[in-house]
Amino acid sequence: MADSGRLQFFKVFLETQSKNRLRIPPAYHKHMEGEKRQVFCLLGPSGDTWQVILVKVLEKDSNELYFRHGWATFVKDHLIENGDLLLFRYIGESNFNVEIFGCSGCPKEASFRVRCSQGRRSSAPARCSFSQNPKFTTTINESNERLGYVVINRVFFSMWPNIPMRFARSYGLLQKHCATLVDPSGEQWLVELRLRARPHQLNMYSGWREFSSSNDIKIGDTCVFELLHGPEDSQSFSMMVHINELP
Repeated sequence: MADSGRLQFFKVFLETQSKNRLRIPPAYHKHMEGEKRQVFCLLGPSGDTWQVILVKVLEKDSNELYFRHGWATFVKDHLIENGDLLLFRYIGESNFNVEIFGCSGCPKEASFRVRCSQGRRSSAPARCSFSQNPKFTTTINESNERLGYVVINRVFFSMWPNIPMRFARSYGLLQKHCATLVDPSGEQWLVELRLRARPHQLNMYSGWREFSSSNDIKIGDTCVFELLHGPEDSQSFSMMVHINELP
């Protein structure tokens, strides 16, 4: 992205269009060029930060940019309503400061008292990097003509990667049926999860092969799975996948 300087844009909130995703003005796209990260932090008036994912969508022969996963939580936590005006100021390193104005034209007082419900809080605009979030690392190896995965220094052999049980228990993932994987380009992939009894582990199944094939994941590659935020429903959650990019 270009130098932060005075880069800013505003949006009038319309629930039918912006409840679950926020469209970035096309005129602002040029300022996003060269931005390598898809995970952005929004610093609210209260000082807490919310994580959102920047995704690219092809619509009517043109690319549109949206803030997606995490945006609905930002809207809900701030009680944003139809007609509210949101001012986004880029403050560097994938961080935006967001000011919220009501229909009166004045800042919404309630927005200064809210807290982030994504399961992570921050009182300062830190760089939105995957080292801030829960994560686990998987390295793809070859053994006995099967794919094996080394997870937190423990070797096992499987056609499918698993989520370490300690990690899954710590963040309430054992009852989830699916996960959305976000690749480095921002594309999202739905994978099925299955909890196996023997050995006791939570595996990724349907959807993983498509994800790994599309992202050209090979034996010897290392993947860091970053838990982006708390689940937005009772059945799924989202993870950013960093390929050959260690913290």
